[in-house]
Amino acid sequence: MILVKLNKQIEKLMVEALAREGQYALKNASRRIKSKMKNIVYDAISDCPEMEELSRYNGKLRLDFGLSSDPTPDIIDGIVNSVFVEVRKVSEYNLSDPKDLERMKQDNNSEETKKREEEKRKVEGQIVSAINSTYNQSLIKNNLK
Repeated sequence: MILVKLNKQIEKLMVEALAREGQYALKNASRRIKSKMKNIVYDAISDCPEMEELSRYNGKLRLDFGLSSDPTPDIIDGIVNSVFVEVRKVSEYNLSDPKDLERMKQDNNSEETKKREEEKRKVEGQIVSAINSTYNQSLIKNNLK
């Protein structure tokens, strides 16, 4: 019985040590991930048909907005600079275990979860604000406002 208990303690210590190492590795990797994500977002936005229409001198969107200069670099930079990567701890739940289900409900209503959701809404608002600001700056630069 003591040996089983000792094995469980050792296993728990090993799992905790691995979790700490994994968290450290993920935080260090997040900078590289963010850089790669920015490149992916840049490529995806740059190649989309709407941006092509805005950047071309006789593009339909550019003509529809009455723009005399190309607003796409500002729009793309605003979106790319809003990319962020967050590393955070996640939990595992056994959905067939009533205790785990209760823990999941509590975790989802925790202050930490509410704070994270509020931060997410804040960032989404900043993205929308950056897009609107870039759009308005383009209007001002082209004497449309």
